[in-house]
Formats: sequence, structure tokens, C-alpha cells
Amino acid sequence: MSFQSQTKFDVVGSFMPPETLSDADKALAESKISQSEYTRIADNAVCHLIQMQLQAGLPTITTGELKRKYWNKDFYFGLNGITREYIDTGHLYQPTDTYTDTIRLTGKITYNSEHPFFEDFLFLKDQVGHPDICRQTLPAPTELYNDILDMSEGVPDKLYSRSEHLIDDIATAYRQTIRHFYDLGCRNIQLDDTVFGRLCDKHFTKQLLQGGIDLLKFHEDLIILFNLALEEIPSDMNISAYISAGDPAVPEWHTADASDMIMPKVLSGLYVDTFILPFNVNDPDSLEILKYIPKDKHVALGLMSVQSPCNEDSDAILTTVKYASRYIPAEHLSICPTGGFKLQAHALLGLTFEDQWRKIENLALIAGSM
Repeated sequence: MSFQSQTKFDVVGSFMPPETLSDADKALAESKISQSEYTRIADNAVCHLIQMQLQAGLPTITTGELKRKYWNKDFYFGLNGITREYIDTGHLYQPTDTYTDTIRLTGKITYNSEHPFFEDFLFLKDQVGHPDICRQTLPAPTELYNDILDMSEGVPDKLYSRSEHLIDDIATAYRQTIRHFYDLGCRNIQLDDTVFGRLCDKHFTKQLLQGGIDLLKFHEDLIILFNLALEEIPSDMNISAYISAGDPAVPEWHTADASDMIMPKVLSGLYVDTFILPFNVNDPDSLEILKYIPKDKHVALGLMSVQSPCNEDSDAILTTVKYASRYIPAEHLSICPTGGFKLQAHALLGLTFEDQWRKIENLALIAGSM
């Protein structure tokens, strides 16, 4: 059963950390505290976050991704066949140089039964006490596939000896990982994807074409990969897909009707129960993209900005929801923020740890009027 059938508001699942954890991150990086002391502080921060989510009435509870350095790569580093490497060079599809940890392919990509995310979920389940409302967020398999194409300049066999099996290997690793989460009691998985959303951007697709990517085959491969990762998943596990364009979050939905665009195929064909989609409340016409979603799916409309501490216009949000009900049954609609709160750039725009909870409270009030 999808969570939208029980409540009309939710969040994407990542939260800004409290100051104590931010300070601990810095102290650990400067070797001023031990790993064990850092773990104690991080565990306390997660416990506090869990209690705040429960008090806020959120339908599903996460660890907030508080212990992650990267929303996506921390998961990749836990898979077999991938290690962490520091680089200081740019990427083909990124216009600026990148100084960061990156993935290094060291063998066949496979499921790791000792992945640290499993321990994090068990900690979450123990603290919440109700495993059915615990949600695990993961980067979508399409993210890993796109990153490998990026690193290899569109020719994965430069980096991966099993390039002809790359899609199957990634899908199998994800499928077995998700099944392990199920065996641990998880019934809610959220897959976060920015690739589909960026493919609405003509500049991004132009870069892909210039890099030698067959765009239509790329579309097909992404959808096949996503769905292969979800094959044979038990029917009582709710799968959500959060589709954004990265930062900023809202994709250029208006381009989706072009004959070579991927979004109609994505929204009509992904094996998910729920779509989490960000929109601009001042652009109701972009909601026409919802016409591609089957009527039995649930949709969480991302209508509350996570980049500003200011409260949104509740009337504008309610009007947007009413407009969306032309395409999706009202009982299958809910509202949420446009993205996760845990982005460093958000703090630079003035959003504080306390602001995110005030905005969630406002979101719940608006949902009560739906």
C-alpha cells in the first residue's frame, strides 16, 4: 500500500544536519575527534531526527541521510567492484572541474551483503519501532550507469571489462540489495534520479550527442536498467521514484512532448508505485506532464521550495493541486518539498535546521486543506 493513500504530505527524505553534527564532520576531517566519538554524535543526531519526524506526523521515516557525505556515491562505494578515489579533473558532461571523491571500478559490480547501509537501516528500524513506516533512500541505478558513461566518455569498456554486461550487473546488484532490505523489514524504497530530469534539458542532451551518445538507445537502456533493478521485488514493498533535474530540482517539463524526449516513456513505463515530482507553482501548465502517468499510480507533487526559508503561498499550492487532479485522481495526490533539505547550497541561501521543520509544519497545514 502506498503511503499517499494514508496522508497528503511527505518529504523527500534528506534533512539538513544539526550544528552539532556539522561541527563533528569538520572536527573528524581535521582529526580533532576519534571515529568512535564521531559515530556517537552522528547516532545521537539521527535519533533526534527520527523523533522530530515522528512528532511532525510524517508517514515514512528516514535517517535523513545525515551520515552520508554524498547522496549517491556513498552507496556506490559500498558495492563490490567499486572503490573510492580522489580526483581533481573535470568530466565530459560537467562544465566545471571537479575536486572530489569518485568511483573507481575494480571488478564486477555486485551486491555486498555487508553494505553499511544495511546497518543504518537496522538502526533506523530499532529506533522507530515500526518497520513498516521506515523508508530507505537510494540513488537510482540510472545514476550509477550515467556516472560510468560520464567517466568513460561514453565508452564504458574503457573502464569496465564486462561492459556488455554493465546494465545487467548494476541491475542485479540493486535487485539483490533491495531484496536484502526487504528481508530486514524494509517496505519503502525511494530511488532518487536526476538523469531522467536532466534529459528534459536540451543543453544536456546536446552534450550527450556531442559526446557520441545514441540518445534514443540511451533512453531505452535507462528504462530497461531501472525496471530490471525492480524485477521480482515483493508486491508489498512500495517503490518511489524521485525524479529531479539535480540543482535546481525542477526539470524542464515543457520539453517532454518532443518526439525524442524520454519523459513520456518514463512516467508511463517505470515499475514504481509512486512518483515524487517537483514543479513550479507559478507554472501550472507544466503539470500536463502528469497525463502520462497511469491512473493507479500515486504522485507526490513537490511544491514547497527547499531553497528558501520563506513560507509558500498556500493558496497557490492548493490551486496547483486542484489543477493536477485533472490528470491524477485527487485521492492519489499528495504534496511535498521540491527536494531533500540536505544540500549545502541551501544553507548558503539562508535555510537553517529549524527552518526545515517550520516548513514541514506549514506543509502539513496546507495538506489538511486538500
